[in-house]
Amino acid sequence: MSTVQPSEPRTPSQPSAAAETDTQLRGSSLLLAGRLLATGVAFFAQVLLVRHLSTGDFGAFAYGLGVVVSARILVSLGHNRVLTRFIAIYRERRDGSRLLGVLLMEVLLIGSLGTALFVGIVAAQDALVRTVIDDRRTVAVLAILILLAPLEAFDELAENVLAAYGRATSIFWRQHVLAPALRLGVVVVLIAVDAGVTFLAVGYVAATFAGLLFYTLLLRRLLRTEQVIGCLFIHI
Repeated sequence: MSTVQPSEPRTPSQPSAAAETDTQLRGSSLLLAGRLLATGVAFFAQVLLVRHLSTGDFGAFAYGLGVVVSARILVSLGHNRVLTRFIAIYRERRDGSRLLGVLLMEVLLIGSLGTALFVGIVAAQDALVRTVIDDRRTVAVLAILILLAPLEAFDELAENVLAAYGRATSIFWRQHVLAPALRLGVVVVLIAVDAGVTFLAVGYVAATFAGLLFYTLLLRRLLRTEQVIGCLFIHI
């Protein structure tokens, strides 16, 4: 008598794992295409700025953006990349209270250090002109652009949370469509009204703040959908 070999049981995790891998691959392709799009728009905006601004104005603006890159790491203490790992762990464990605790800690850190940095730069403008930067225009532009440091740090934090939950489409629209479009719009208005570098600096800060508001709405909806915010009230 022939015996029937028992079939191997199907594990329910296999389909979900395959679907998650497929989603990650599609998300990576979308973000890659978005990065190429954003790079093209940013290059076009830079060309317009070079043609419109004077050498001194463009140099002051470029100097301010260079300082912002280092200041953004300073105000977050480099935690944003490390937090991505903890966010993924707490998401896997469905530990909403610890996840919210980590986010709150980082928000308070960025907010306090960013405020201190901004107040320090504004208060030390005269000292900077006498000692470090021998150009009052550059210092004035820097005092405006330094607001980008905490704003971009908040922006990166929100992006890391969305990435941990696999929201590639949200990141694509915010980071690679809305952000370059807003900054390009600032440049177009700058040229249309024949404004100067101060207008450009204020416009970049306003565009970044508008993008952060968009991220905040997405993040709030995500945390409610994943019942992370509800965990906080349950523990309270």
